[in-house]
Amino acid sequence: MIESGLYAFIANPDLIGCFCDRWLPECEQAARKIAATARDCGIPLEINTSDYNKPPKEDAGTGERRAQYPWEPFWKAVAESLRRCPGGSDDLDFSRNRDTKRTWPR
Repeated sequence: MIESGLYAFIANPDLIGCFCDRWLPECEQAARKIAATARDCGIPLEINTSDYNKPPKEDAGTGERRAQYPWEPFWKAVAESLRRCPGGSDDLDFSRNRDTKRTWPR
């Protein structure tokens, strides 16, 4: 998909957070492969924050409640490979995102 050249950016690359209940070595490998491919193709990965408005899920690895995405371990794994990550939200009511106290590394 990334190599096709059909997309300006890749949305929700960390959606594995919806289906994995903990960060595994396989998740790390997949994240690094996604990041390397995106870097090599010059395609940015989108950090989507719309899940902050949904009920959190429990992380079986840490026991903490977390958003399904953005999934912090994914973004830590890809951070060294990426130069740019546009932000996005599927939530068309942006007023709900205004009070979210989130910071992202620049």
